[in-house]
Amino acid sequence: MNQINVAVYPFEESFIPVLRYKELFDKYKFCQLIKHNGEKLGENEIKEKSTYARDYSQINWEDLSNDCSLDMLLVTRDIDKLEWDVALRVIEKYCNMGIEILLMGVQTVKGKIQEICASYNVSCKTEIETSSDSKRVDYKNMEYSLTQETIETPIVSVAGVVPITQKYQIQLNLLNNFNKDGYKVTLIGTGCLNELMGSYSIDDVLFSRNLSEVHRIHYFNNFIKEIEKQEEPDVIIIGVDDPLLPLSSRHSFNYGIYASELYNAFTPDVSIISLMNGTYNDEFYDEFDKLCRFKYKFEASAYFVSRYVPLSASMYREKLSYAYTNEIQNSSDKHVVFSNTDIEQKGIYDFVLKKLQQYGRCEQF
Repeated sequence: MNQINVAVYPFEESFIPVLRYKELFDKYKFCQLIKHNGEKLGENEIKEKSTYARDYSQINWEDLSNDCSLDMLLVTRDIDKLEWDVALRVIEKYCNMGIEILLMGVQTVKGKIQEICASYNVSCKTEIETSSDSKRVDYKNMEYSLTQETIETPIVSVAGVVPITQKYQIQLNLLNNFNKDGYKVTLIGTGCLNELMGSYSIDDVLFSRNLSEVHRIHYFNNFIKEIEKQEEPDVIIIGVDDPLLPLSSRHSFNYGIYASELYNAFTPDVSIISLMNGTYNDEFYDEFDKLCRFKYKFEASAYFVSRYVPLSASMYREKLSYAYTNEIQNSSDKHVVFSNTDIEQKGIYDFVLKKLQQYGRCEQF
């Protein structure tokens, strides 16, 4: 299969899980990674600035090439954080080269980019084209009812207490391992690039229509049911984008409202709660169990202590900044607790698979 040569702009550390699990994105070859000012990044420069990238020896950097013939510039939602004049000059440079533009999750500067593409007569896409025989659910035009449907397919959910706690890495790891073991999986994930591998991005689904809270709950529940009927997966992985609770008055994270809507639309069979880096005790896990049980109506199956922690100085700013810190191993006599090492050593996947097998809800498991 001929791969599409792609340049990624702007490259952020959040893209590294995609490089780690690029076999899931097998239609695309990520051969150029471009920083904010338009300069191309090499492997050494990325590793020099990112401990996260240095830690993952499994990443294959051989695809990176400044000389590859580009087919597409992939523009991610991170462009909305940049200064417009700088970002749009970079876009214009690639339009002048006649390279197709693909926007994934872009909101603020979407119209400006489309205007630039039109002026250069360059294709600007905002979604991936699907084949006519695809079983993918058309959620933008899907009919739904105000009736809760019963979901029979096992659901694994991954949620967190702050936006950056390696949730996406866990989702891709689970998806990759399920695929290797021959299971058919549908991912409704937290990343904005999921459509590149035939999956769904949860924000695109949840906010594709202007719906009230009650209607959004039923719409998402019906959407999962349509996936169950059309795609017939063995398991569904759902990444919950918004944190489960506010961090502070400055960082409310929508007060867990969107997370509450999602968990009213489905009940996970296995749930993983991703935490900031730190040391936790059984009293903390007991209290968090109560939060999950009484506010969100599900049982927390396991906890994951990530390597990311918000910088204290950013707690008073509009946006949080994070540090990728040393792994802290947490243990518990009462709860299942994982850390970063357990992702690559399949500890989390093996736990999830065993849990689903214990339920025996489907013949596949």
